[in-house]
Amino acid sequence: MQLDYESITIAEATRDRVFFRRLLLAVQIVATKDWTGQIQIDVAPSVLGDRVVVRDAYLRYLGWTPQGLTLTIGNQKMPFSRAALVSSARRGLIERSAPGERPFGAPGRALAAHVEGRHRDQHVQWAAALASVFHSPDVLEIRLDGLSESRDTWNEGVLGAGRVEWHPLGNTPRDQSDFGRSPLRVAVGAGAYVWHNDGDRNPFTTDGASTSTAFADAEHANGVEVSGALRGHWFSLDASWQRIAAHTIDDQVTDGIYQNGEARFQVTGFEGGYMVLPGKLELLAAFDTLDIAARPSLAYRPAFGANWYINQHRLKFQFMHRETFNLLGASGVRGHTTTLQTQLVF
Repeated sequence: MQLDYESITIAEATRDRVFFRRLLLAVQIVATKDWTGQIQIDVAPSVLGDRVVVRDAYLRYLGWTPQGLTLTIGNQKMPFSRAALVSSARRGLIERSAPGERPFGAPGRALAAHVEGRHRDQHVQWAAALASVFHSPDVLEIRLDGLSESRDTWNEGVLGAGRVEWHPLGNTPRDQSDFGRSPLRVAVGAGAYVWHNDGDRNPFTTDGASTSTAFADAEHANGVEVSGALRGHWFSLDASWQRIAAHTIDDQVTDGIYQNGEARFQVTGFEGGYMVLPGKLELLAAFDTLDIAARPSLAYRPAFGANWYINQHRLKFQFMHRETFNLLGASGVRGHTTTLQTQLVF
């Protein structure tokens, strides 16, 4: 459970609200010694008048674990974007950095066949997936999600994704925050994905021409990522760089983030924390950028925060403040967001 108070100001307009960011219910299943599974649903959107969302719904085969392989089939995360792969319940800062945000090209959960490999005492890790993924036609975002979170007007397609990581000092956990002055761990990695429209659902294109200025059907999208992480001695640090691109079926589309049918992002993100009171108080900071080729200015967002831990990530109270400059690349548009969050995991 994540209960939030949030205050957002864009230009001169301010709004605030109290809401459940997430209200997750999960069931883990052990069918046999080789087959396990998980079902996780989020009922928070239904509280706001939307629908219950299925997050995880998969079967996992563990029979190849001695060979360092795990096979997972079903609705799950894609192997791209270190920021997105970190569990929302085990983060330091409340909000993800730009390389982990779905409107900026980080794929969400989807129905997929997913293989993970861990070798040489987990010093080398890799993953690959083939998935059914839908693309949002909104001209202000590049968003790729699975069946459970897409809409009827989204473009249908197939996504292939993969990543590889090197952990020279041993396995580096994705969980953020170092509670016990653990030994230093470092990881570096790279990832990529390609999405192609299968042609079954293009509601905003007729005879190859776009029929809307607010929506545009995409023909393909792709992304590459380089990332790294450090854990240990009370420190937690993550850094990512991504290049994201999408192309519309009609190459004359020039609306929103698209220019002559093409949208291109350069995205960077840095986020870290340090335990000033071991196991209790953590101070955090972040900085990310979003460079949209079709927009005149680089958007950037410094942020800072603090966490008070009662029982590590199971019970904690969080604060975060983020300033946004040149919002979505629009010169001079500024905003800021302040968030307070209580998290309970049981």
